[in-house]
Amino acid sequence: ELYENHLDWVLKVPSRPEYYFRNQLVLDLTNPAVQDFVYSTIDGMFTKHPMVAYVKWDCNSVIYNAYSSTNPHQSHLYIDYVRSLYNILNRLRNKYPTIPMMLCSGGGGRVDYGALQYFTEFWPNWGKQSLKFRTDVAMMGKLGYDIVVSELDSNELLFSQQALQIYDRLKDTIWHGDLFRLVSPYRSGNDVASLIFVNEQRDHAVWFTYLINNRYRAGTSRPIRLKGIDPTKIYKFQEINIYPGTDNLTVVYLNNLSGDYLMTFGFDPMVNIQRPSVIIEFQLTNGVQILKSGNHLHGSYRYALYESYGLSRSNIESIYIVAYTSSLVIGTFAASLADLYGRRLGCLLSNIFFIVMVILMNFSSLWILIISGIFSGTADALHLTAFDAWLLQEYRECSLDDTSLKRILRDANIGVSLISIGASVFAQVLVKWSNYTAPFNMSVVFFTVSLICIWKFWSENYGNKDAKATHSFILAIQILRADPRIVVLGLCIASFEASLFLFIMNWTPVLERTRSSTNQNPLPLGFIFAGYMVVTMIGSFVFYSLAKWIRVQSYMIVVLLLAAVGMTIPIIFPNVIIDIGFDWFYSV
Repeated sequence: ELYENHLDWVLKVPSRPEYYFRNQLVLDLTNPAVQDFVYSTIDGMFTKHPMVAYVKWDCNSVIYNAYSSTNPHQSHLYIDYVRSLYNILNRLRNKYPTIPMMLCSGGGGRVDYGALQYFTEFWPNWGKQSLKFRTDVAMMGKLGYDIVVSELDSNELLFSQQALQIYDRLKDTIWHGDLFRLVSPYRSGNDVASLIFVNEQRDHAVWFTYLINNRYRAGTSRPIRLKGIDPTKIYKFQEINIYPGTDNLTVVYLNNLSGDYLMTFGFDPMVNIQRPSVIIEFQLTNGVQILKSGNHLHGSYRYALYESYGLSRSNIESIYIVAYTSSLVIGTFAASLADLYGRRLGCLLSNIFFIVMVILMNFSSLWILIISGIFSGTADALHLTAFDAWLLQEYRECSLDDTSLKRILRDANIGVSLISIGASVFAQVLVKWSNYTAPFNMSVVFFTVSLICIWKFWSENYGNKDAKATHSFILAIQILRADPRIVVLGLCIASFEASLFLFIMNWTPVLERTRSSTNQNPLPLGFIFAGYMVVTMIGSFVFYSLAKWIRVQSYMIVVLLLAAVGMTIPIIFPNVIIDIGFDWFYSV
């Protein structure tokens, strides 16, 4: 109807037939009447639908047979056309300054820079790049999908869903953080473009690196030195936006690298033809290892401290039993309470209860030590439930797969083992210089640092906040009835943990019986415990290697048999200790 009533509103040469591109003709915007028509049409839509929240302005046709029946200067037609378009946009923006408007660009990422003053964003048009590459690039700005979702295959759909969840976590740093350009795409010889966004507190950063050259062996060939992060802080970083099916051996995940190291020596994100885009998220190292270091700092000397107070073995065992009982009682409800009130809160309370426990252990009164055992059991219950629950929730929000979770747990266990070894040696030194209470009092420092790290750098996450307190128990009973294997697994874990509790309670008095086999008095319990943690760390390495090739159920039988053999050694050789150089260590 518009065409029939206004033939003169079309751009075309009168002596030539009309040319339809995408079944369309182009309106002559240089005609003032056409400008008024376009403006009034869009203005009427906004007036009729005041809740319109987003506008996409697209150019769907190029100009053929360029001629205007109303423009006296045909040589200026293209210039006048653009200026007329700007006039319409200016009128709309003056009346509707807050409506988000997207300018859809032409192919190859071209955009009319003059038009940007009227739009809140523009989207480039893509060629044949992969969906991951396009998504990774779009994440630098305002991520969105202008795509036919029904045409995505299962992997593309899963990747896109995960990418949107990840972006929701990153967008505050990307939108409001500082941008640092690391590798210029315009400098000769550079195959990549690299940049990083860092938030104001410098405890979170997002690092983007893209391949821009497709020549043979193109990619990063050396580390890229970072900018903007805090040289005094320790970071962990994890590659994100992993496409389903990616070999996890190529995925970047590292813990405990200093900002100074990353800014001085850098890191190679390993961008190449097979990995044309890589996004790495930086966060400060969490408080789990710090809490573990405080816990293991005094762990080797707890029994010895009780003994130094003149307590009998039965009294000491009663303190342990109270601690284990409180852990049992509180642990039964700890997970549900953490789901309801927050896992981060549970982790904070764990540190606080550990600090109270340590303070009370400076008193030799049996009843005060029993109370400290209650705080110890409560702290352990929260430690063993809230921390893992918080980690698993963060893992889900990062959209990582099972292999990545195994790596995280392995690396965390290795980190804890290394810290525990150092803490045990440090405890030995403290006891030599002071007394048995010194490792306990020093652990307060570590618990306090862990408390601060969790409070400042962790986000809160929850379980089902609407569930009733009894919901988890009912659900657990239903699961146990539905799958007897879980009951068997629980019994196996309970039996193993029971043996560990007996080991923890008895390893010091058992070693004391062998004192005659060595000239150390007192025994270097810190060094002995450090040796135990070395073997634990070796086990973490072995576990990850075996888990890649063998089902865990298959070799756990062997592991439990070895543990049983280890437990029988003190029975077979009750009065023998193997001296592995403690004399030299102790003299140092």
